[in-house]
Amino acid sequence: MVAFNMSSMMASVMNLMLISQERADETGAYCLDGSLPGFYYAPATNPKANNSWLIYLQGGGYCASMDDCAGRAQGPAGSSNPWGETFVGEGPLSGDPAVNLAWGDFHRIRVGYCDGYFYSSNREDPVMVGGQKLYFRGKRVLNAVLDTLDDMGMINAKEIVLSGCSAGGMAVYLQGDYVHSRYPNTRFRNAPVSGFFPLHADYEGSKEEMYNVINAGQMQGADNGMDGNNCWQQMTTSPPPFENPAGVPWPAMCIFSNFSFAFMNTSTFVINSELDAYSLEVIWGGDKECVDGEFQFGSCSPKEIRDLNNWAHDFRGVIRGDNTLFRSGNGAFIGSCKEHCGAESDEMFSQMKINGTTMAQAIYNWYHSEGEPGERHVFLDCYLNPQQPAMCNPACVHAPN
Repeated sequence: MVAFNMSSMMASVMNLMLISQERADETGAYCLDGSLPGFYYAPATNPKANNSWLIYLQGGGYCASMDDCAGRAQGPAGSSNPWGETFVGEGPLSGDPAVNLAWGDFHRIRVGYCDGYFYSSNREDPVMVGGQKLYFRGKRVLNAVLDTLDDMGMINAKEIVLSGCSAGGMAVYLQGDYVHSRYPNTRFRNAPVSGFFPLHADYEGSKEEMYNVINAGQMQGADNGMDGNNCWQQMTTSPPPFENPAGVPWPAMCIFSNFSFAFMNTSTFVINSELDAYSLEVIWGGDKECVDGEFQFGSCSPKEIRDLNNWAHDFRGVIRGDNTLFRSGNGAFIGSCKEHCGAESDEMFSQMKINGTTMAQAIYNWYHSEGEPGERHVFLDCYLNPQQPAMCNPACVHAPN
C-alpha cells in the first residue's frame, strides 16, 4: 500500500476553474446542459517546471441517443453544476514527485468531461429533447479550455503532455495531434490511459457496440469535430478504393483507437490493460460470471481463461497493427490485470510492475528519452495462467477491483 502522506495529498489538491461566460458565449462552448465547462488546476510546484504542463481529460463513457444524452445532462457527466470545488489527483495527476516521477511538479489540469462524445462532438445548433436544450460541443469545450490555459501561461509552455482515461484516453487518440498542432514549437507528448478500445466483435460475433459508437458520433456532429485527426483527413480525401465491409463511411472508422493511432504523428505512450474491465464487459460481453467474479479472474474455468487469453492475443495484434506501437518515440505499458483507469490510483501507478519496472518508472524513462526505438519502451505483460490461480502477474494485487 502507498503510505499516507499529508503533504503529498495537499500538493495533489486541485481547484475548480470554469471558463468565462464571455468565452463560452463567443465560442459556443457549453456542457450538454448549457452550463460552463471547466477544469481542476494545480500550479507547478517547482520553478524549473513552470513551463511544463500536464492536461488530463476526464473520462465517463458516451451517450448513444437523444434520451440518453438528456439523462446525462442531469448529472456531472453533462453539467458542471454538480462539480465540487476541489479534486485530489492521483497517478498521473499526483503532485507528489515520489509517486508521479515524470510529471509530479508540472502544472496539472484535469478537464471536466461534460459533452457526450470524447471531446469531439460539434453540432452547430442545440437540440430540444423533452423541453430540455442540449449542446453537443465537445470540441469547442476542448478549445475553450485550451484558450483559457493559454491565458494562464500555457501559451509559453516548453513541454506539454496530453493524457486522460477511458473516454478521455480515447479523446487523446482522436484529438492528440490536433492539440499538438496548436503548440508546434513545444515538446509535446501523448499518454492515453485505458482508452484503447479495439474494434472487435462480442462473444456472439456481433459488432453492435461498434455501430452504437459510430451512430452516436453522427448524431452529435463529430464529423465537424475531427479537424486535425490525420486518420479522418486521409480517409476523407484518399479513402481505400473499395467499399468499407462494415457498411459505413471510411472516416467513421477513425473513431476507433486502432485506426486513429495508426495515423498519429505525436509521440505516444499507451497505458492500458489487454484485459481492460470496461472492454470485457461492454465490448466482449461474454463469460460474465468469470469476468464479474472473484478478484483478478479467480473464479474462471480453464475454458473461460482461454477465452480471455484469446481476447488478450487479439488486443495485442490490434494494438501492434502496422508497428505504430514500436515506432521511434512511442512506448506502452500493457498489463494483464482486470482494471479500468487503474493508473488513476497512486498505488497501482507506483507499484504495478511488468518485468520488474513500475508503470511510473516506465513512463518516466519513456518521457525522458528522445528518438529511441519504440521497442525499448514497450512493456507487454504475461498471459493468464491456464489453470487457477489465473493471475499471472502478482503485481495485479495493486489494481483496483
